[in-house]
Amino acid sequence: MEYKELYRLWKQEWESPSLLEIPSDLYISLDGKLSKLYSDSTSNEWPEIAELVIQRIEFLRKDLARIRLRKITDLVLSNNPISENLLTWGEKRLITNLKRSIEALGLENPYHDSENILDLEKISPNIELSIDSIEHSTINEDIEENFIDSPPKIMIRFLEDVESFVGLDNNVYGPFKKTDVTFLPQENAKALIAKLVARLVEIDKAKLNLSEQK
Repeated sequence: MEYKELYRLWKQEWESPSLLEIPSDLYISLDGKLSKLYSDSTSNEWPEIAELVIQRIEFLRKDLARIRLRKITDLVLSNNPISENLLTWGEKRLITNLKRSIEALGLENPYHDSENILDLEKISPNIELSIDSIEHSTINEDIEENFIDSPPKIMIRFLEDVESFVGLDNNVYGPFKKTDVTFLPQENAKALIAKLVARLVEIDKAKLNLSEQK
């Protein structure tokens, strides 16, 4: 890619509030170009000019990536769709990993709207009103029963489908579907969380979810 074309892409991306389409192999192509410029600069007749060109290309590449990263992050956090035609190969992997990390942290947008998840209230007003009634329900008994067994169990929510397996207590668990919630032996649960196929569900959150389903 020529310098003028890179400058044009950078300028358009900088001026536009929307994410624009760029070649899917852009960063790989630029890295190859920079590598060649590095090797040629030592034998270049005008090393100062060659160094200046390298510095400008490096700046445009990094700043273009930074601008696009900010837009992509905002779109993902706001639950807005992103056309794959707009993305480089690396950006596609970034979005997949970012979404999985958000789910693993339990920060996914429960309303599936365009509001940024970092701006959502921690507890919605409707849920807050039901907290007092939860304390005297049979939910507490159900939760306590699951902690009597040995080894200790914790509650997790699955982020992907998982086949059945034998737990540390020699019981068979599963198969599980995405979004299923269950109690598992602590070590088994931690292993699934580490693989990003499940996330921890705090007991208070579990009470709220069960209350809403009644």
